[in-house]
Amino acid sequence: MIKEQLHCEFDSAAVQGLIYEHTKGTNLEAWSQDIFEMIDKVMHTPFLDDPEFMLCNIPSSQFFLEMEFAFDMCGNMMKGFIDAVFIWKNKYFILDWKTNFLGNCETSYLEENIKKTMQQQDYFLQAAIYSEALKRYIQQFEKRNFSACFGGALYVFLRGNKAYHFHPDLSLLEGIQ
Repeated sequence: MIKEQLHCEFDSAAVQGLIYEHTKGTNLEAWSQDIFEMIDKVMHTPFLDDPEFMLCNIPSSQFFLEMEFAFDMCGNMMKGFIDAVFIWKNKYFILDWKTNFLGNCETSYLEENIKKTMQQQDYFLQAAIYSEALKRYIQQFEKRNFSACFGGALYVFLRGNKAYHFHPDLSLLEGIQ
């Protein structure tokens, strides 16, 4: 609901209003300020090694929400939605929002704990599927090799305001293609 409308040139006041509008009269209304603060923090955190990079700095023309895909895999249809795809410095990135609760303290969201969760939840396989879908899509119009124009996947763990950036291993799909 809210995340689908979040990126329209990020404006804190507009987002705060949107959250209030969607939570008014619900059991989430009391949490609307906390929800806003979490979203605002996520949008203003430089998750990549690039200090200029923050989700709020991506123009809406370069940010694509709920990107649907469908492709043949071993005679079966692989179908799904990527939370978001964005373009930053002429590279395509996959963005996936994660709400997993890893613990109450900041150390719960250290990279080693995030990696462990990603392995346990098969998020590395999920990212490989998303990458294959994105590769097939952009090869329709992009002349560069996929590895040259792909910036990787960014899995953002909202509760800890941490992200894991990596290049998915497409060889995970070799046994099922």
